[in-house]
Amino acid sequence: MPEPLVKVACFVGGALLFVLLAMGQNLALHTSSAWYGYLGPVLVGGGAAVLLRIWLHQRWRTAERYAKLELITETLRTLNSLVVEVRGQGDLLQRICDTLVRNDRYHQAWIALLDADGGLVAAAEAGLGAHFGELAERLAAGWRPACVERVMAGADSVVVTNDPAANCPACPLSPAKPGLAGMVARVEHEGRLHGILAVSVPGRFGRDPEEIALFREIARDVGQALYYRKLRAERRKVEEATRRQMQELFAIFNAIEGAVYVADMKTYEILAITASEKQFADHELAGRKCYEYLQKGQHEPCSFCTNDRLIGPDGTPNPPVVWEFQNTRTNKWYLCIDRAIHWPDGRLVRMEIAIDITDRKRTEDALSRSEKSLRELVESSLVGIMLIENDEIIYQNPEQRRLFGTLPRGYRLDAFQGVHPEDLPKLRESYRQVTHGEVPQVDADFRYYPVRPKEGEPGQMKWVYCRARPIDYQGRKTLLVSMMDMSHARELERLMQIQDKMSSLGRVAAGIAHEIRNPLSGVNIYLNTLEKIYGRPGHEATVREIFQQLYTASDKIEAVIRRVMDFSRPSQPHFAKQAVNGPVEEALRLCAVTMRKGGVSIETELGSDLPPCRLDAHLIEQVLLNLFTNSAEAMKNQTTPRRIRVRTEYADHFVLLSVADSGPGVPAAVRDKVFDPYYTTKSDGTGIGLSISHRIVTDHGGRLTVSESDLGGAEFVVALPVEEGEDV
Repeated sequence: MPEPLVKVACFVGGALLFVLLAMGQNLALHTSSAWYGYLGPVLVGGGAAVLLRIWLHQRWRTAERYAKLELITETLRTLNSLVVEVRGQGDLLQRICDTLVRNDRYHQAWIALLDADGGLVAAAEAGLGAHFGELAERLAAGWRPACVERVMAGADSVVVTNDPAANCPACPLSPAKPGLAGMVARVEHEGRLHGILAVSVPGRFGRDPEEIALFREIARDVGQALYYRKLRAERRKVEEATRRQMQELFAIFNAIEGAVYVADMKTYEILAITASEKQFADHELAGRKCYEYLQKGQHEPCSFCTNDRLIGPDGTPNPPVVWEFQNTRTNKWYLCIDRAIHWPDGRLVRMEIAIDITDRKRTEDALSRSEKSLRELVESSLVGIMLIENDEIIYQNPEQRRLFGTLPRGYRLDAFQGVHPEDLPKLRESYRQVTHGEVPQVDADFRYYPVRPKEGEPGQMKWVYCRARPIDYQGRKTLLVSMMDMSHARELERLMQIQDKMSSLGRVAAGIAHEIRNPLSGVNIYLNTLEKIYGRPGHEATVREIFQQLYTASDKIEAVIRRVMDFSRPSQPHFAKQAVNGPVEEALRLCAVTMRKGGVSIETELGSDLPPCRLDAHLIEQVLLNLFTNSAEAMKNQTTPRRIRVRTEYADHFVLLSVADSGPGVPAAVRDKVFDPYYTTKSDGTGIGLSISHRIVTDHGGRLTVSESDLGGAEFVVALPVEEGEDV
């Protein structure tokens, strides 16, 4: 009955009761009252009845509200406990429906879980029985009742359908007893829809805002419970996956050379450790302080601990920290890779991978000592050493600085100030060849005039021997240049050359004396004749002829003396492009008389149109004169004909000068020794002649070899290279 009608009935009842009481009182007192005399009892009785109704109704509503609160509290408590206790999703949904209808407040209930696309995932009911099966099939097929469509669209969080049997025939609540109302709510959390919850309630509850609010709260709590359940399920999956990954990871770490452990970043407790790391202690390390059992005598966190570097200000893991240290318990060196990782329980922990690098450290230490020794050796070397990278000098040892001074980084090897002009082209070409990879290394000697630091003038000339070759230095292509001061050796070589020249002159001295004596004898004869006819008239023509003969004899003597002086004069090598036959003929003239007096016949086969060579004529004369005199001395005691054949010819880009004799020859066993310094088979020999000759030919870029001659003796061949473009 509507509340206003109830209040009217109460008023009428109260008024009637008070009128009857008033009438009874009049009868008892034997009095009577007019009809308006009962107006007061009517108003008082009716008003009192209405007030009593209002008070009783408020008490009932308050009791009912408390009952609702207790019910909703109990329901929510039950739902929360179900989320924790019930494992299966289907069982949970069924227990939720059973809980809602258990206290008879809700007559029926059903719940449907939906995926992100609105598809049916699972459903359960209570109080509906077979009527729900058809709905579940239609929901799975994508059909939605109108109330469900409204709720899913978000237009209303709760939709109430009064008298579903009349207003929604397709609803499974329709066959229920009449007078019920249906309520449908979104099961959601933080705006994310998880499903639909529907119940049937007495019709008056469907019109009660408080009842609707309570149902909305239940649906919201179910949504929150389902969200947290799903969250816990996902978390368990993640934890399980993380646990499996950690197990697999540690299985891998156990199989490799190294150690891995995980420690709490706040308590420093070891959470997990690989088997290889347990060498640090004889008992289980898990749960122990990492600094106590992984370090010797450590009772507080290590000063080098990386915990404060593993997590950024925003609480997220930083990139790994890589470092090296020597463990005080094992005395081994480790390469450590530390990083913060999420442990299965969600906290950030430190995982450290420690790789044993003791052998590498020992190798590095040995290499460092070796490098130090090598550097000391280089620093104290008597050979000047420097390194060049990209045409820049990056290192000079003390000896090299002594030779050339401290040079700027951008100083090029082929641009040394003070290099003799004649040697600079050769030095530049050698530098070009080695820097362009045309040759594996180059060797060159050159003359150098050091610049005096104070006067700024060139000092005494130095002979420098240089070798350059590319190397790999610290992973970069570098040119290693070694230099040696050869000045003293060159001076000794110059003195030996002078000695050899004097020795050669001594061997041909008789011939030279003969060449001088013959013109001198003629001079004496002409002087005697001139003395006899001097002053006599008529002999003017004879006198003039005598003077002409004297001039001719004097020129011959001067020419012989000039040849001797040119040959013996000490000078620096001077290479010039010229024909090789010239030095050959000059050497033959110097020794012609000596050979003739010694009974040696000289045969010449000098080639014509030979290409010119770069040579020093006096040095080539010295080589040939040494070969001629050696051949003559080798044949001085033989009774068979003494022959020397001199031949020049061109072959394979070389001009060949061969000196063959008919002497005893050079045994094959000593042919590789005859060019060694001081090696001689003669009792009065010095052993420097052939050595100097070999050096002279080598300085010309050629070669000097010895073999057996077709004349029966030895044959020495001088091969001089022909410059490119000069070949025949």
